[in-house]
Amino acid sequence: MAANSIVVSDEIARIRNKNPGLDVNRIEILETRKRFSECMIWGMLEDFYQHAGPAAWDAIPYYPTSNPGIAEIYASCITAYLIDSIPSIDKSRPVYILELAAGHSLFAFYVMKELVRKVGSFACLQDVQLRYIMTDFTENNVESWEHCQELRPFLESGMLDFAVFKPEEDTALRLRRSGCTLAAGSGTNPVIAIANYFFDSLRQDFFHVDNGQLREALVTFYRKIATKSDVPSFDNIEKIDSYIDVEKDYYGETHLDGLLNDYIRTIDKGSIPFPLGALRCIENLESISNGNLVLMVTDKGYCTNDSLMGLCEVPYVPLHGCTSFMVNFDALSRYFENKGGDALVSFESYELNTAIYLSPRHPGLKLEHLRCYVNDLLDRRGASGAYCSVPGLLKTMDLTGGDPNLTFRQCVAAIQISNYDPMTFSLCGKWLSSIFSALSVHQQRQLKLILRKVEENMHPRAPCRKEASDWLRSFYFALGMDDECLSNAKETVVRYGEDGHAFYYMGICFECRGEYEVAMECIRKAAALDENCELTKAAMGRVEKRLIGDRLGEGS
Repeated sequence: MAANSIVVSDEIARIRNKNPGLDVNRIEILETRKRFSECMIWGMLEDFYQHAGPAAWDAIPYYPTSNPGIAEIYASCITAYLIDSIPSIDKSRPVYILELAAGHSLFAFYVMKELVRKVGSFACLQDVQLRYIMTDFTENNVESWEHCQELRPFLESGMLDFAVFKPEEDTALRLRRSGCTLAAGSGTNPVIAIANYFFDSLRQDFFHVDNGQLREALVTFYRKIATKSDVPSFDNIEKIDSYIDVEKDYYGETHLDGLLNDYIRTIDKGSIPFPLGALRCIENLESISNGNLVLMVTDKGYCTNDSLMGLCEVPYVPLHGCTSFMVNFDALSRYFENKGGDALVSFESYELNTAIYLSPRHPGLKLEHLRCYVNDLLDRRGASGAYCSVPGLLKTMDLTGGDPNLTFRQCVAAIQISNYDPMTFSLCGKWLSSIFSALSVHQQRQLKLILRKVEENMHPRAPCRKEASDWLRSFYFALGMDDECLSNAKETVVRYGEDGHAFYYMGICFECRGEYEVAMECIRKAAALDENCELTKAAMGRVEKRLIGDRLGEGS
């Protein structure tokens, strides 16, 4: 007890040195000199996602790793791998694709759409049984998927299943719909695992390498408070670090210690975020796959030794009501390569990287298609990050007042590059509307195709869903696609509740059909929701005249 009091006193002195003038009575030590992977922060993260459930993504940005463009990359890589692996695939058994922490379900929706399209193009893959398994550690996320209308076609086809899975702990998972259990010895086919924006929330340790000496970071979390009744949160806690010398065989596990020893040999002075949670997850996945694992990762992080040079503190920044950390892709690459596997990593970007890791496999597989595709991705300098940059570029542009043909081509190019992303489409809506009257017959046909493809990518979690739906209805009606306009409007009201824009277009569609009573009912609802809309007022007056005319006609 006395020793612990001395440590606490030392930490308070260090905190006051870091914060001159801070009253000692306003310092609350939450934990003292803990190994980073054992800190309170990881339990707080688990509690955050457990209690927030699907609402977690109301604040956390997910578009960069959950858009149609990056989903197309994943689907292309999976398809290329399947083509390469055909000689070794047992077609009487499924090939499982496990998405870890599938959360909001948007990414799974986009990937499955692309997989159905791509796999259907290859005769050699027609007999391969693909099973996409959405997993999460929290039950309320899994339950939410059961009610997601966009996932229903994949459930009905048998392609999709769900499971509760804690990948740092579990060595098996039970599929909710089929009842099958995936565990060691349960199959011979490869397991393709997807860790999309996930490893940055898993436990890490932190080390310094300084001229051959390995030093471990010990972290103290504290907060500066007015009263001690407040609950600690990501926003009100801070930390200080201390470092102690440790032996090279730190973990007592061959692969983990071998990885640390690699850094001691290859780095003179550097800071090593050690992805312990990700590596535990990989070990469990390797067990489930019987050593036949393909792991696809997209996240922020470091891909090379150069990024680890220099001594720095353990990073901690509260973000979006929680926190996350950079992923050490270099450590993951070394782990697989040390075991005789492969690491295919995209060009380094601290904002977003994509990597594919493969456990040692049958020596006859050359993976020519997969390597060709990934090399092409490398040549484009990290295309996974490029897709999420398209909306940002559009926000800085102004295409008004220019040549209508050029504006149309630029909008179409942006939408196609984004793989018909609803957010990108919504940003182009104002420019397409401004030149609509100048569109040729050919351009109108092209726009009709774009509208249908964008609508196929609509999902409750699609960013700018409301704006994209509004533009879809506007263009459907302007192009004479009344059935599509009415269907979209009805679906919007059923799925998302009363919507003035949707009721307005329902009304004018019924007006075009001569169903004036129904049209007036819809337009009145639109007016009640948006009293100042001149278009709604004009439609109400127009339909009212038609109703009066009809009634006078009936009276005569």
